[in-house]
Amino acid sequence: MANSRDNHPEFERQQPDSADPPDHSGRPAQPGTKKQPGRPGRRQEPERSDRLLTPHPSPGPQAAHELRTPHEPRWPGEPQTAEEFRTPGESPTPGESQTPRDQVEEPIRNLKARARHLHRKLQAGDVAALARARSLSEFRGCDDATTAAGIRRRHCLHLIANEFGFRSWTHALAVLSGQRVEDFGTLLYPKGGAAHGNVWLASYDAAAAIRRESGGYLLAYQRHYFIVDRYFIETLGLDPEDADWAAIGRDWARPTAPAARTRLYGRLIARRPASEPIG
Repeated sequence: MANSRDNHPEFERQQPDSADPPDHSGRPAQPGTKKQPGRPGRRQEPERSDRLLTPHPSPGPQAAHELRTPHEPRWPGEPQTAEEFRTPGESPTPGESQTPRDQVEEPIRNLKARARHLHRKLQAGDVAALARARSLSEFRGCDDATTAAGIRRRHCLHLIANEFGFRSWTHALAVLSGQRVEDFGTLLYPKGGAAHGNVWLASYDAAAAIRRESGGYLLAYQRHYFIVDRYFIETLGLDPEDADWAAIGRDWARPTAPAARTRLYGRLIARRPASEPIG
């Protein structure tokens, strides 16, 4: 995804304050302006070459752009707010906006934003964030000061990936970007999934055959496949009537429309707090 600001709508050409707009009232022209021949009273702007490119003011406090590191470029259409990245029970920071935003449908971008937010919390010494960081092998048994001083963005990305059921950040990228993988992680089996009757298979071909014959939704868990009903999909946090299910042929492992699965991944990740138990 390009990060260029060259043609971004946030930027517009702005005229210096000293330049007056054209006057069509018929009044005498002010000093320093030019008259067009044959049209008395009409003013023409002075020639100038000092046009500037300046951004609009920030739309509001604690939008996603405030979660970026200094000098990090903005993603076009960035819709997230800090409230989407808080863990359950975590209090909003002073000045944080509570304005709801459109559903995020780009899962990788969502996870990166969560990692940035977590990194800032860790650098600020947030107790809950430090406790989460100590689940990483590098910081297991470390005190708060050591953890806060040693944490890096790559650690935050790895931790966020773990909390969403992936082995590592690289694994999360492979799955969410649509690469052909054998291990899908555990994201698709939420807490409470065992309450539903599901058909589990080790072979994709066998699972696909059962889904074609009996209906349902074919999902993947690590290297296994399972067939679920609409009620499991609701427990997962998705709408079983979402048009994207039809677009992927109700087959998550080998979708007929990979872009539709990416949108489903995005909705699933956007609605789930990072620390919610998976599986």
